[in-house]
Amino acid sequence: MQSPAPAGLVIVHARSDAELEQLAAVRRAVDPDANPLLASLRHRLDSFPDATFLLASLTGRPVGCGYAEPFTANDSETTITADMSVVPSERGQGVGSAL
Repeated sequence: MQSPAPAGLVIVHARSDAELEQLAAVRRAVDPDANPLLASLRHRLDSFPDATFLLASLTGRPVGCGYAEPFTANDSETTITADMSVVPSERGQGVGSAL
């Protein structure tokens, strides 16, 4: 059973440099080996207009992020590449389900 989203949770499409930096911080908190750079995130958004970055904040603190991008394998098949991450200390509260 999925948890309801916690009160105060805000999810936005991460587009600004500040939002993308917060998204990168969440990724590094979840995976210390990850090193997303602002320039790389910006390039992905500029190069793939259907790509979406989401940033989840709880009472102003970034606690989760998500990414989705359609991928067309051929003329008849489209799939979606997606990833969601929630800061370990914030898991189990419904943030991932809300993303």
